[in-house]
Amino acid sequence: MSRYTRGFVAKLVLFPILGLGLMQATAPTCYFNLAPPGDNNPPPDDGTAQPVPKPPSITSVSPASGVTYGGTLITIHGDNFTPNMDVVFGAFLGKEVSLVNPQTLTVVSPPQATGTVNVVVRAKSGETAQLAGGFEYVRSVAPERGPTSGGTRVTILGTGFEGSSPVVLFGTQAANETQILGNSVLAAVTPPHPPEQVNVTVRSADGSSVVLAASSNT
Repeated sequence: MSRYTRGFVAKLVLFPILGLGLMQATAPTCYFNLAPPGDNNPPPDDGTAQPVPKPPSITSVSPASGVTYGGTLITIHGDNFTPNMDVVFGAFLGKEVSLVNPQTLTVVSPPQATGTVNVVVRAKSGETAQLAGGFEYVRSVAPERGPTSGGTRVTILGTGFEGSSPVVLFGTQAANETQILGNSVLAAVTPPHPPEQVNVTVRSADGSSVVLAASSNT
């Protein structure tokens, strides 16, 4: 559609001159024609438009398993990570999510039942990424049963065991023997106990404790 600009048009004017009759001449007349409504061109791009955010992606989760009571520090690798993201394990939000860089997040796993769950990263813009079956919850205590006479060697999974001088309790009774096999693995020998289901508790030297799971003496 064309646009109109300011211009001039000639106009015929008649006027009398004594003894000569009517003379004619042209005189300029100014006019304006405006552009039709709606014929406005968009403003040029000045480079200030906000870019559309790229969706996040997940390539791996490390470690890929942790105990059912949660507390496992996990590193998530991928791309397009941004501040204030949520990380979801199955149906539960992870804790203490931290952005290391656009390719790395850290998060602490929430408690959950045994089994494999999807790991989802969710940006505040609503964009999500999912790693199907990305994390497995495993039993904290194995085996989960032992004789009432005690003497069963039990493996306990957790975190932060090294340097904590842990004491393992089966119900209210201390284990006969406790051995640190690594920062995330303990071994304990069950004490004698009446036949019932009891909680297994790991208590550190500073008095803090965590209940790992229920175990049965039969």
